[in-house]
Amino acid sequence: MRRLLPQSLPAWVLLIVVTGLLAAQTATLVIASHGVASTGRSFDLFRLGERTVALSKALYSATPAARPGLLDDLATPPLMLSMSARPAVTSAIPADDELAELEDILVAKLGRDGVSDIRIREEDPAAVLRITEPRANDAEDEPGNVEEQLSEAASNLGRSGRFVVSVQFNDGQWLNFVSPVTPDPPVLTPENIPLYVGAAVFIILLSLWTIRQLTAPYAAFERAVKAIGNDLNRPPLPETGSREVRAAVRAINWMQSKVRDYVSEREHLAAALAHDLRTPVTRLRLRFELLKKKNETKALIADLAEIEAIIQSVVDFASHEPHKEASERIDMISLAEAICDDFPEVQMDQPAEPVRIVCTGRPIALKRCLTNLIDNAVKYGKRARVTVTETDGNVDVAIADEGEGIPADEIESVFEPFERRERSRNRETGGIGLGLAIARGIARTHQGDITMTPRAEGGMKVVLSLPKGS
Repeated sequence: MRRLLPQSLPAWVLLIVVTGLLAAQTATLVIASHGVASTGRSFDLFRLGERTVALSKALYSATPAARPGLLDDLATPPLMLSMSARPAVTSAIPADDELAELEDILVAKLGRDGVSDIRIREEDPAAVLRITEPRANDAEDEPGNVEEQLSEAASNLGRSGRFVVSVQFNDGQWLNFVSPVTPDPPVLTPENIPLYVGAAVFIILLSLWTIRQLTAPYAAFERAVKAIGNDLNRPPLPETGSREVRAAVRAINWMQSKVRDYVSEREHLAAALAHDLRTPVTRLRLRFELLKKKNETKALIADLAEIEAIIQSVVDFASHEPHKEASERIDMISLAEAICDDFPEVQMDQPAEPVRIVCTGRPIALKRCLTNLIDNAVKYGKRARVTVTETDGNVDVAIADEGEGIPADEIESVFEPFERRERSRNRETGGIGLGLAIARGIARTHQGDITMTPRAEGGMKVVLSLPKGS
């Protein structure tokens, strides 16, 4: 069931608008139809009463001998008149309260005009009076607009219900006549259906435009948040739009400012820590060099060098801001070759024909990223092989080593800061756990990523994927 429901805010709003539109139009049509039927019923009863009064007065005032001729003069289809000794409406009990009340009103009104009883029966359309069809020669002429409307009205009257009325005079004669019921006009006709459809289409199109205007800021928010993730120093969003949109923009700008302040504070803390530590470390180095025990002095100086390297790595990790460097078009094959030349244990696969595989990025940052990856492969895998390929619009740099490998469930953890697979305190074998974290951070700031998978023949394969340059 959930799959059938909309999955986005614009789709939900559109569904609500369309459903509301259909419900409103359906309710409007039902109410209009009921109102037309109620009005038509009242008009029919009024017209029937007036017709009964007029016919009764005209025929009662005529002599019995003159009544047949008068009936012929007054009878016009679909109105049928007759005089007889028996009523056409045999039942004296009205079918409903409306007809009973109308009978009482007419008897009271015509009592002084020789009317003693009135009976009214309403027949359904199955017993309607058939209207005479137009003559053949009339069909040969092109009918006008008024003639078509009159013909259609007559046809509708012929197919509608009818009232049968019997009026008894004081002399015992019954006036019987049939009066058609006005058919209810259809709410939907071929003429007004296009209006309904056009109105619905206009409302839906207007709703689509409105929904797009209302939801556009959300897409802008998504792009802005992603952009902030890539560059904290980007300009703040302009505070425009509705009150709610401006409030959301202010919140995003406030968040960006707070995160930027936090990162800046971290960088300053790392820089201050490094500055404060370098002074005593330098003094210790000078004092150790004055010692006479050469072997112990060398060991202490090596420890100090390791401390200095750790401090520098932490500072680099905390203060690395690749966005300060301008982007350029980079030939990844040339960059990888230059880095591999510094590692005798690394072999690079050369393409069969000279080719350039180009991506857009920051040269120094990407060089540092590749250097960290290759250095990590050499440190833990002894030897490595580098391959640069182009696939699906991406530039992939694959680094395969021959080490012991890493269990699949522990691969992601090696990208965490200060996470080391080698648990020893020897920096030459264990490192400090920042190389892969820095490398992945650089890759992701370039809209790329780094993945690591075990090799079937042993060791690991690390792939740096970057978007292809234009």
